[in-house]
Amino acid sequence: MFEYVAALTSIIVGLSIAHLLQGVTKLIQNPGQTKIYWVHLVWVSNMFFTAVYWWWWEFQFSVVETWTLQLYLFVIFYAVLIYLICALLFPSSLESYTGFEDYFLSRRRWLFGGLVVF
Repeated sequence: MFEYVAALTSIIVGLSIAHLLQGVTKLIQNPGQTKIYWVHLVWVSNMFFTAVYWWWWEFQFSVVETWTLQLYLFVIFYAVLIYLICALLFPSSLESYTGFEDYFLSRRRWLFGGLVVF
């Protein structure tokens, strides 16, 4: 049963990591297009390592013999929460913002709220 659960959560956490890497790649490809904010990059690296660590930590559930719906939803919830936080760090468009500092400051309640729940 663990392999079944791990497959779904691995996909979700993998999408989280891919979203972060894609955002960093856009910054590298277009360095002058947006103003980079160093605090934002610190949170990006923090969430990258958090996602990798959580994915590694999740393997402790391999010893669970009986999976309940509550445990399954708990594990899926955390994977989805990691994805949402990572998606908040790199929006699809920065058109209404002057750069990542402006975006980061305008979305800080959502970001820190997600981190508190995490």
